[in-house]
Amino acid sequence: MSKMKKIIGLMLVFAMVIGFESTVVHASEVALCYVNSSNCTVTLKFSSNTANCSLYVKGKSGTSSISGTLKLYDVTASKTVKTWTISKTGSLYTGSKSKAVTAGHKYRLSFSGKVYDKNNVAESVSAKVTKKN
Repeated sequence: MSKMKKIIGLMLVFAMVIGFESTVVHASEVALCYVNSSNCTVTLKFSSNTANCSLYVKGKSGTSSISGTLKLYDVTASKTVKTWTISKTGSLYTGSKSKAVTAGHKYRLSFSGKVYDKNNVAESVSAKVTKKN
């Protein structure tokens, strides 16, 4: 009889899982949950024909270093405009870069990097934003 109860229990669980309605989640509603870092944000602003690219990465207590690549990509022309290598000892990186761009083009600023804890274990972090100049 115990085996029968297990089978019925599994069938009920299966029925409950199948019976749930699916839900659409938009990208703006999803937040990444990091272990080593508490924030990774890129900001893209334009001043005439100059792109102002900002990066903010905050590691949690015990973070030893932050590294990665900040990339400005011209979506309209399908080409990379500029790539910057980021490397910082400590738990906070904040900085900005600028690059000449073309008016009327759409650009994507992205960061892909690693946040290292005190044991030198890396956690991948990323952020991106797309805007038209």
